[in-house]
Amino acid sequence: MLKEERGWKVLMATGSGSDKSKSCLYQSSKESPSGSSCRPLVPGVEPLEGGYTEEFVRPVDDKYRCEQCRQVLCNAKQTECGHRFCESCLNKLLRIPGQVCPADREPLADTEVFNDNCCRKEVLKLIVHCRNKNVGCKQQIALGMLEGHLKACPFQQVQCPRASCSELVLQRDLSDHLMHKCKHRETKCKYCQKETTLAELKTHEDFECPSALMPCPKTCGAHVHRAQLKSHMSECPKAEGCCKFSSYGCTFKGLSQRTKEHEIQSVDQHLLLVLLKNKALEEKVSELESEMKEKTTILQKLASQIPKMETEMSLTSQSVNRSDIKLNQSQKTLAIHTDKLHQVECELLQRRKLEEDLKQDILSIQYSTGNLSSRMSLLENGQSTPGFYRGNNGPALVKHQVAQHDEMLSVHEVRLAEIDLRFQLLETASYNGRLIWKIRNYAQRKREAVSGKTLSLYSQPFYTSSFGYKMCARVYLNGDGMGKGTHLSLFFVVMRGEYDSLLPWPFKQKVTLTLLGQGPSKMHVSDTFKPDSNSTSFRRPQTEMNVASGCPLFVTQTVLENETHHYIKDDTIFIKIMVDISDSLEP
Repeated sequence: MLKEERGWKVLMATGSGSDKSKSCLYQSSKESPSGSSCRPLVPGVEPLEGGYTEEFVRPVDDKYRCEQCRQVLCNAKQTECGHRFCESCLNKLLRIPGQVCPADREPLADTEVFNDNCCRKEVLKLIVHCRNKNVGCKQQIALGMLEGHLKACPFQQVQCPRASCSELVLQRDLSDHLMHKCKHRETKCKYCQKETTLAELKTHEDFECPSALMPCPKTCGAHVHRAQLKSHMSECPKAEGCCKFSSYGCTFKGLSQRTKEHEIQSVDQHLLLVLLKNKALEEKVSELESEMKEKTTILQKLASQIPKMETEMSLTSQSVNRSDIKLNQSQKTLAIHTDKLHQVECELLQRRKLEEDLKQDILSIQYSTGNLSSRMSLLENGQSTPGFYRGNNGPALVKHQVAQHDEMLSVHEVRLAEIDLRFQLLETASYNGRLIWKIRNYAQRKREAVSGKTLSLYSQPFYTSSFGYKMCARVYLNGDGMGKGTHLSLFFVVMRGEYDSLLPWPFKQKVTLTLLGQGPSKMHVSDTFKPDSNSTSFRRPQTEMNVASGCPLFVTQTVLENETHHYIKDDTIFIKIMVDISDSLEP
């Protein structure tokens, strides 16, 4: 066997052509200074630490001996100085820094070492005695042929091939061992014919075999099979047994024959025991019946409470469901307000930045205007500034610059107005599908509508959610269509939004239009309609807004302007638009 801790392993190599499969020894690369991964050694021979220790027939020449261990060279290596070493001996020397050759004290280097294949072949031809010489083998063979001989040597010790047998026998005696001497050879039980090993046969017969004959433990003289021993014990004349009425209180024990005599002679006593046992059982049954009645009553009471508890559980479940719905709605509302707050914060930052830019522009304009004013004063007083506006063109240039600055002031005023309008829209924008529209100066706007100057008014836009539909309201204070001159006409408008490509179309949400009463009675005027899916008013807008759709006869002007109804207060009316978003499929 090979010892892997030394770095040696077995390699099975298959030759080509007429070569037969054979095994050889090799050393792992961690032991080889030259870095080769496999170095062939003597086939079938396990070297020790150093050279070969086989018994050679003739004395071995010193040229075949290692300079380190002085044994016959194993896988010979030659150094630069011309000396030979076993591969394992040289590897040990080269692992020590600064090591020198023990023969001539020359320094050793692993780069100057090579395989001495000629020497290795000569060593393999040396004649050795068989390892089994001491037990009778007289063969003398070449070292390289030792493996093949050991495989066929009749004096070679081998282990029994049976897995459970660990005996070592001579190869020539192996057949006889397997057939007649191995304790683990197969055999059959003479009682049950079960196959088992010879080593386990006695244990099987003495303790396991169901067909083995066993003497009666009560020494009645009978021999029965082990499987029938239990049934025999119940019939054995020497076996002690209890009286059949032991469960009723009889304490008699004895042999089978004696027990039978007792049962015949003690009939009266046994009947008395049965009667006493029966009486005790009747009392127990009576107690159980009374307990059963009590438990039945309790069960009936509990059963009567079940419907009430089921009702309470149903109410509790409904309350929990309502709470869950409210919680979900609150979470949605919170998310909407969070998004809206974020948008408002962004708009406020933009507004502050624009205000700062405008302030800088205004300061610059004021500074330029001050300079122009001072220059104009100098010109009007007939004075001149050195190097400035000399000649007849001076006043014309000043007027031109003043005109330019006036134009710039006008542009900035327009921009300020646009920014102010934009922020007013942002501050009043709604993202929950609801709009309360405050219309001031009702009387003046009504006169403008009657005169045809301003027929209708549009509200600020509002949304069903942060990423939902964009909408607005349109009102005709002097009416439109069938209601012109007699009614206030109110319409709902779907506008083009930034997220229309993500929304389902046509628009299908229910819309409620309401004129809010401002008096104590809160008498509101409302109208609700469901959008017509075939109408172009509710399809995806292709322009800034769709055609308005609503109520041309929403409320008569006489009812609206009646002071007792309080729809107009402080020359102001309030209109509420509410879009149902409960079943919305928005993203």
